[in-house]
Amino acid sequence: QLACPLDLGCHSVNMPRKHSKGRGGSEGRENKFLCQVEVPLELVGCTYGELLKDFVINRAMLPLGLYRCKEAANAPTPYVFTCPQESAPVHPDDKVFVISSDGRAVNF
Repeated sequence: QLACPLDLGCHSVNMPRKHSKGRGGSEGRENKFLCQVEVPLELVGCTYGELLKDFVINRAMLPLGLYRCKEAANAPTPYVFTCPQESAPVHPDDKVFVISSDGRAVNF
């Protein structure tokens, strides 16, 4: 089994609302969560484009990139793969960085 030691869980971030005219304070902003989640089994082996579409449409999450184990790409260390191309393959031990509306633990 590949070892991916980084596990960030979820962290609250204060993001601007679309079409907001508020200035300062929390007016015009809403809490979202930056989370690291595992790749659902049904998406292992698909492309990043397919994962992106599934997460946005079916899970109400916006993927930002992947945390990739060094063994998956024969790299010297694990790394963060931001904004992968649509054709990039998704590996079984990848983790996905997402923006989510809630910070609950996500188990697929």
